[in-house]
Amino acid sequence: MPHQIKSLFGPTRRLVSIVSMSLLFAACAGASVDADSDSPPTAGRTLSGNYLAGRHAQAEGDMDTASVYLRAALAMAPAQGDLVKRTFLVYLSDARYEDAFDLAEDILVAFPDDVFAALALISRDLRAGNFAAARQRLNNTPGEGINIYLTPLLMAWSHSGEDDLDAAMAALAPLQSQGTTMLHNAHAALIQARAGNTAEAEKLFGALVEEQGGLSLRTTDLLGTLYEKTGKLEKAIALYNGFRSDNGETRIVDMLLERANGQEELDGPYMTAAEGAAEAMLDLTGSLRQQNAYESALLLARLGLYLRPSFPTFELITGSILEDIGRYADANTIYADIDADSAYAWNAQLRIATNLDTMGETDEAISTLRHMAEVDTSDAGPLIDLGDVLRSADRFTEAVQAYDEAFNRLPDSSLEGYWTLYYARGIALERSKNWERAESDLLQALEYQPDQPYVLNYLGYTWIEKRMNLDRAKDMVRKAVNLRPHDGYIVDSLGWVYYQLGDYENAVAELERAVELRPEDPLINDHLGDAYWRVGRHREARFQWHRSLNLDPEPENIDTVRDKIENGMTAPALANGNGGNDS
Repeated sequence: MPHQIKSLFGPTRRLVSIVSMSLLFAACAGASVDADSDSPPTAGRTLSGNYLAGRHAQAEGDMDTASVYLRAALAMAPAQGDLVKRTFLVYLSDARYEDAFDLAEDILVAFPDDVFAALALISRDLRAGNFAAARQRLNNTPGEGINIYLTPLLMAWSHSGEDDLDAAMAALAPLQSQGTTMLHNAHAALIQARAGNTAEAEKLFGALVEEQGGLSLRTTDLLGTLYEKTGKLEKAIALYNGFRSDNGETRIVDMLLERANGQEELDGPYMTAAEGAAEAMLDLTGSLRQQNAYESALLLARLGLYLRPSFPTFELITGSILEDIGRYADANTIYADIDADSAYAWNAQLRIATNLDTMGETDEAISTLRHMAEVDTSDAGPLIDLGDVLRSADRFTEAVQAYDEAFNRLPDSSLEGYWTLYYARGIALERSKNWERAESDLLQALEYQPDQPYVLNYLGYTWIEKRMNLDRAKDMVRKAVNLRPHDGYIVDSLGWVYYQLGDYENAVAELERAVELRPEDPLINDHLGDAYWRVGRHREARFQWHRSLNLDPEPENIDTVRDKIENGMTAPALANGNGGNDS
């Protein structure tokens, strides 16, 4: 079968690196960790033991345990610079703000250029309204890296906090250079709006929308809120409806519309200086995440949420970063804190369910998604996620039912945007032995996305397995390899195409490359063993089959692999290029 089963686009579970526990425990003598216990860990007797245990827990994403050991190590060596920094990072990434601030003071004495220690104290000053102190710290930070963008933004918001509009706009000026004009205009608009200069704010928002090439959801929210707070409800409603028209209905915009239709004017200030600083951190957190700088993104996100604790947009992004680094339980804690009345709470609940499944709590995930599907019978989202969870659990017939219900909730006009749903249902149908419908769905997905490598691979591979449309199948899989040359699963498919067609030399070449790309995959190793056997390399074939057995293959494949090790392989039944076979 093709490899993209558990996930549409590759494996869903991260492979956790295995640390040599004998070495770890030798170094961590006296440090006690009971993986099966809910009780807190006990700190060790030695500095090295606590330090290494803390680093190991940090690497595993267990910040509660890491903080216990690193705090104990810090008590033994309070002047150890690397230890102080590492403990600070653990505290900040786990939102233990006061502990982090205490250490940040010490870090800046010894390391005055430390970026995040400075940002932590700047954030504390901004939230407390100590704007002059924040500026003094900003003036002492190195003007490189993330500070190239963040320093002008935070400096501007510190001036805005003192109602000094001219100084705020002057502080933003360095961001008017090419490449950061959108960042400048976004915050200039917000600062003008905070100052009550509505016309200038609207003008800047207009320039921002033009530069973006259209309305983003965030810009729609910010501009619409400005309209609502200044009594321009008709403009707000038109803006929200325009976004819906261009981007399809979204729950968030629906709730904004409901708000605009239900009152005369939003009360309260447009945005505080601390909230504006959080908005700056939101913008840069997204950029860091796109660059896979997850640790820095998480630290900045935590500071943003310190500045603005109830900020659903930022909470969702913070949860996503925690997911990126495998901290699913911590992500769910963030999602659960999102105000239930927020427009973002629904998406948060969907993420909670998906993470429950990732953590092995599949029954609870399924129950959550079924309940959500019943609560809102117009939303296809919970049913799509339910289908994905069921498909990942090999409950393919139930997955098909969930996907069918999801399709029933989608308007015909939007189906082209749901090619992944055709792909997912096609996989579930193929695995539940309903090939006619499966083929139709996969072809439909391919019609919408003709260059999608995973769809090309899945359909081409399955045709080869079924001895159908072999020439077209080979072309499709070859195209998929050209699009994803470093994807071991897709390269394996091409090797298996050659194998099924009796071109064993090319099969060996492609399958050897696939094993190099995915050495841990049992099926690819099994395929390479088969190809080796066909070219007379019997000893190497048995070696690959043994490797396959040691890599935890699917249960239904174990007896077949063992039989090949013991008895070798019989003569093949080759497929021909027209869809039949040569036997």
